[in-house]
Amino acid sequence: MVPTARVDPLTSDIGTYTDPIAYLSYEFEKMCSNLKLPEEKERNLRERCVSCVVRLTNELRNRLPENFKIWKMSLFAVEECLRVIKKPIVEVAELLGYLPE
Repeated sequence: MVPTARVDPLTSDIGTYTDPIAYLSYEFEKMCSNLKLPEEKERNLRERCVSCVVRLTNELRNRLPENFKIWKMSLFAVEECLRVIKKPIVEVAELLGYLPE
């Protein structure tokens, strides 16, 4: 994913945010330079690695229960409640049945 994209991988399709020339790690880059792969093979390898991660993320998202957003109850933790600037709780309130009047 592009580092500047503010995307929740649990709710969004990250396949639309992937970088075609993704940095996959120091070890990956080092191995590619040591193996001296042709440019096309290296590009294909990168694309396969990125598509594997995207598929993994999609599978994880499909296996989550529908109400996984309720896990955001951590918004009510003591540390969060004592902060001066608090995160919005509207989404959790709606999941619990509180609707704006």
